[in-house]
Amino acid sequence: ECISKKTARAALGLSNQKIVMYIGGFDQWKGITTFFEASNLRQDLHFVAIGGSDSQVAEFSQRYPRVNFLGQRPYRELAQHQQAADILVIPNTLKNTLSAEFTSPLKLFAHMTSKVPLIVSDIPSLRAVLDDATANWFIPDSSKSLADTIEYVCNHYSESERKANLAFNVSKEYSW
Repeated sequence: ECISKKTARAALGLSNQKIVMYIGGFDQWKGITTFFEASNLRQDLHFVAIGGSDSQVAEFSQRYPRVNFLGQRPYRELAQHQQAADILVIPNTLKNTLSAEFTSPLKLFAHMTSKVPLIVSDIPSLRAVLDDATANWFIPDSSKSLADTIEYVCNHYSESERKANLAFNVSKEYSW
């Protein structure tokens, strides 16, 4: 069931500001610090992170006060949370072989079904699923590249929505 952006944001207590969102674990190989550091470069946007343990949320919220940390949420609410975002980010690192080459990122497939524009790190494991027609790419482990790509997506939002719709169509080719 698809809910409106307004309803999804209200459920999470979020504003109507442009929202850039990360959903997932806070393990280093997921490139999470790249996402957090990009929040310091784009102060005009609202960065939201869903996931992480209580201790990780406590630690990172001290280091990155510009990010709105919502903690862990039930997986059954994932589709609703995705709808609250203007942009979904998958910032996996290139510095970890598992992340770069071998992971089959389940969150990527879930995000592809949301029809929300995607920004993903340019690593082989993500390129195996998406291409330039279905996602917006940034240089792995570069918060500046991520911030620049966020700016591009904001300035070319209808193009990014078209890519998200193509990603949705590609997602139908997979079973997970």
